[in-house]
Amino acid sequence: MQKNFSVGLIVHPDWQAGRNIIQGAAAYRAESKEIKMRILPFDGRFVREELAQYSGFMVQHLTPSHFKFLKGRPVVYLDYVFPPKNAHSIIIDNRQLGRFAAEHLGETGVRYFGYVDYHYEESARKSDPEGTSRTQIRFEGFRDRLLENGMVEHKEEVFYHAIWKYNKLVEWLLGLPKPIALFCLNDDAALTIVQACRFLGIEVPEGISVMGADNDDVVCRMSPVPISSIDVNFFELGYEGAKLMDRLLRDLPRDNIRFSIAPNKVCERESTHGVDLNDNVVVDAYSFLRAHLLDEISIDQVANEVGVAPRRLERLFRRELEVSFAQCLIRERIRYAARRLRNSNEQVTHIALEARFQSYLHFFRNFKQQMGTTPSNYR
Repeated sequence: MQKNFSVGLIVHPDWQAGRNIIQGAAAYRAESKEIKMRILPFDGRFVREELAQYSGFMVQHLTPSHFKFLKGRPVVYLDYVFPPKNAHSIIIDNRQLGRFAAEHLGETGVRYFGYVDYHYEESARKSDPEGTSRTQIRFEGFRDRLLENGMVEHKEEVFYHAIWKYNKLVEWLLGLPKPIALFCLNDDAALTIVQACRFLGIEVPEGISVMGADNDDVVCRMSPVPISSIDVNFFELGYEGAKLMDRLLRDLPRDNIRFSIAPNKVCERESTHGVDLNDNVVVDAYSFLRAHLLDEISIDQVANEVGVAPRRLERLFRRELEVSFAQCLIRERIRYAARRLRNSNEQVTHIALEARFQSYLHFFRNFKQQMGTTPSNYR
């Protein structure tokens, strides 16, 4: 039996997706210890003599015209919507990714939703069917989940914009009803939206909530408002791709193997009313607060739960969240009330009591300040 197989990784290392795939493949290599891996040029800048030294290939970014150079050895195609016929492939579940975004943005309490991707010329649609199909699948998953959850009544209610000309984007953003939540194809598109909102004086997330995908940590954290994003799970894609390649090199199954990987999680930051926290005590306290939102809860109780003095927890809240514990609690309860108003026929006064507001006037004032409209008009 051959040992120490050599595998070529044809990925795009400039993208977060490519780097995460490499990290996942490296993690499997560390466990296997019998596979050597090397990163190859993703734009086809290689010759057949160079490829001859590899036992197989993992491919994330390579145009179909170059597939012919890989013939004769096992190939695992990573996140290809249209892999070659009878090929082994693993793909991210892009429809589920869109559904993830709908679930999360539905919790922000807004009434309007939209999707943002890039403008594709007809020539680009023909040359890059992968990109155009991937964004369409994400959009459909997002839109369909909004419909299923009753957050919109008709498909046409989901706003859509393809980034092309900046003046058109500005016009679109200014014309949107607000507050609105936008799901963007990726973090780069989300950054463009956040920067445009800042230029226009539109508050993020108060006026427009923004969510990206890929969870590019540098882009998301360095944005003028840190961007919430979906961890697409490219690390797992790389790991499972290397695992499948190992199996192919040893067993050589006849039938093509194809399966999908679900997105990992939503990484919530400030662009969707979330928080970008660095202190583990505040992370635990904030999670406990949200889990017990409708209970009688005090800073003493939460401080005891996370093992710090109440006075220290208050200082941490003000430092990390820039609001007091009491203000944070009110903010989260208003968000809960907004979701109930949108998704139920309960009387406003009942929802106010359910959200632990003892005075309707207190609820009314805080709701209008946070949501920009009255509870009745919001519904």
